Amino acid sequence: MLGFDHFQEAAPLNIHQHKRSYEYVFVDSGKVTWEVDGQLFTTHTGQIFHTRPGEWHRARLNFIEPCKRACGDS
Repeated sequence: MLGFDHFQEAAPLNIHQHKRSYEYVFVDSGKVTWEVDGQLFTTHTGQIFHTRPGEWHRARLNFIEPCKRACGDS
């Protein structure tokens, strides 16, 4: 599954998981800060973030920053 998002302002992105798939997110522009197991990971333009199957994750403070991103599950 592939997708593309363009957030022009902060938007809700609460804790969730993908039970049977990895999630990959490519940041096309802007930045996104993720929280996984209490640790923060910031991704900037041109970087990729991924999570493992069953790994709980969310956007920092449950809101994704303004950005353009492509994402997919495998």
